Amino acid sequence: MKLAFVAACLVATSLFAGQALADGSATATLEQPLAAKVKIVADGAVWVCEQASCIAGVTPDDWSSGVPECKDLAKQVGRVANFKTEYHPALQTAALEKCNTTAKGPGAVTASR
Repeated sequence: MKLAFVAACLVATSLFAGQALADGSATATLEQPLAAKVKIVADGAVWVCEQASCIAGVTPDDWSSGVPECKDLAKQVGRVANFKTEYHPALQTAALEKCNTTAKGPGAVTASR
């Protein structure tokens, strides 16, 4: 009986832990396409960027408005034209301008391929 209880607790813990570690996905569209496909880590999420499209399959659950996360991505891949997460709407014009204040110029990707 104790073994069954322990097993049930382990299953429940693993289910809740998975939800605590990841909140959803995120997508971004870049103003300028990249020359090659890259994989980078920006603000705790692994992004795969190809051409002008970037996708993070799993995002940390502590992401806030999207602006800080967008800034970290823009710092590595360049200006962002659209940024949204599974649970937050797309950033509006003013928020995108804040995001792009840290953006590197075209071709300035710092990631490994």
